[in-house]
Amino acid sequence: MELNFNKPLLALDTSTQNASCALQIDGNKIISRFFRPDNGAKHTEVLLYLIDEIFKEAAIDVAALGAIIVGIGPGGFTGLRVAAAAASALAIAGDLPLGTVSSLALLAAEKITAAENQIIFPCLDARMNEIYCGKYQVLDGKLRQITADKLLNQSQFQELVNTENALILGSATVYLSQDFLSDKSEFIFPELLPNAEKAFSVLDLVSWQTCRESVLLNYLRNEVADKPKR
Repeated sequence: MELNFNKPLLALDTSTQNASCALQIDGNKIISRFFRPDNGAKHTEVLLYLIDEIFKEAAIDVAALGAIIVGIGPGGFTGLRVAAAAASALAIAGDLPLGTVSSLALLAAEKITAAENQIIFPCLDARMNEIYCGKYQVLDGKLRQITADKLLNQSQFQELVNTENALILGSATVYLSQDFLSDKSEFIFPELLPNAEKAFSVLDLVSWQTCRESVLLNYLRNEVADKPKR
C-alpha cells in the first residue's frame, strides 16, 4: 500500500455529539468544518454535507485525494459508525488508503505545542459516571501514545492523573473538579472535543489499512470499568 501525502488528505471524526471534517492541501493549508448541533441534527444528516462543502471550497473531489483518516473512538456507538461508514465508502470510491486514529489523540493534539516531555491526559464524558481517558506525551515535538485508551470510573481517573505532572483536557466536566488534582497538574477546560483537523498533526499515530478492510472501532464500552466501592 503506497501512501502519498503530497496529495490532499481528508479526515473525519464523529466520536462525540459534534461532527468534524477537514482537508489538508499541499501539506499545510487546512479547510475544515466543525458542526455543533443545536437543533437535534444527527451526524448522518450533516457529515456528508460538510464533506461536500470542503470539497467545493477546495475545488476537488475524492479522486484527487491521497488518503482518508477517520477517528475510531472511543466515543458514541452510533456516531463512530457514521464517520467510519463515510470514510470507508469514500476510500473505496477513490481506491484510497484508509487511516485510523484515536479520537483521544485528536483531542490531545490540541496541546501538541506543550512543553517537551509534557504528559497529556485527554478525557471525554463516557456517561454512566465513567470517563474515556488516554495518556499521551510530547516527545521531540511530536505527540506519542504512552498507554492504550481506557474507560475509567472517577476513582480510577483521579488515581491516574494525580501521579503525574500533566495537562488534563477534555469534556468530562460533569464528573471532574480542580479539587482532587495534585498541585502538579494543570486542568484545561472548557469543553474541548476531538477535531478532525488535528489528524494532520499526529500522522505518526495513524494506522493504515486498505480501503477493503473493515474499520475496527474502539468503543471501549465492551470493557467494564470497576465500579467505585460504596
